[in-house]
Amino acid sequence: MVVTRALGEAAPAPAARADAREIDEETLAAARAGDRRAQEDFVRWYERRVHAFLGRSLLARHQVDDLAQEVFLRVLRALPRFEPGPARVSTWIFSIAVRLLADHGRRQRRWFIWFDEERATGHGHSPEEGAMAREALTDLELGLARLSPEQRMALCLFEIHGLSHAEVAEAMGSSVATVKTRLFRARHALRKHLKAAPSERAGVSR
Repeated sequence: MVVTRALGEAAPAPAARADAREIDEETLAAARAGDRRAQEDFVRWYERRVHAFLGRSLLARHQVDDLAQEVFLRVLRALPRFEPGPARVSTWIFSIAVRLLADHGRRQRRWFIWFDEERATGHGHSPEEGAMAREALTDLELGLARLSPEQRMALCLFEIHGLSHAEVAEAMGSSVATVKTRLFRARHALRKHLKAAPSERAGVSR
């Protein structure tokens, strides 16, 4: 898969993905009942996945911690009403993260911050420093940044976090057909960008 290969990761079968593991039923029940220790265990169990998803979806690293904290505040508030069923807990958590990103995007009027523009445009920092901030992004991050927010989230959920097409659709509140279209277009655009990236860098260096 194009994303996992670009990240230097193997692409195991869905059943073997680490993200397929869910918290045990006993801890989940205790967390739903308000047990503080169980809730802390619950957050620790899922926080790495949430941080990774937010980081790859937003690509604004300085905002990830605050957004992850807000995700889990929303999750814990809603947890007593969560009914375990066919859907995985992680899919439900990702759906909350998706809605938070949508709220954040409406407030910011954009989903991706190329670099800290306030620091790079006349607020005590030079344009050269802004260029250096952009260059710090990897080719993969730059490729992801060129995708639409919906394509980027769908790709991260499916390729990296191991959700099925149906689970991605549930998390994003869309149809399976829409998810498949987004994935197809995202893969095509990302593959094209990664193929061109070395020549683009060579052109810049010249």
